Amino acid sequence: MALEEATVPEEHLLKKLFQDFGEGTSMHGIGRVLTNNRSWKRFLWSTMFLFGVGFSIYQFVITMNDFYSYPVTTVVTLRQETAAIFPGITICNLNRKRKTLAEESMFWAIDTLTDVILL
Repeated sequence: MALEEATVPEEHLLKKLFQDFGEGTSMHGIGRVLTNNRSWKRFLWSTMFLFGVGFSIYQFVITMNDFYSYPVTTVVTLRQETAAIFPGITICNLNRKRKTLAEESMFWAIDTLTDVILL
């Protein structure tokens, strides 16, 4: 018994291909256009998708025309400022380690010794 190939019209294969693409795509609007069964919803989604694509192309053309027109406007003004008034600064030592303990340590002595030798 030989397996006979099922004769499926090409129209159905193409419709199935588009439906599979519409169900799996992440492009906004295309899935709704290809998978909706109601013609008015398909028309609405097609119109919105084409409007979005058209507006994107329009914005791209406007941006490229503006970019390639090389508009450069530079205004330079020099202003002499008077001396700046700085606020008062208070330095508060919040370090909990005492310098006298560090001076007594062996590392302080080595550091001082290397300073004397290198001079």
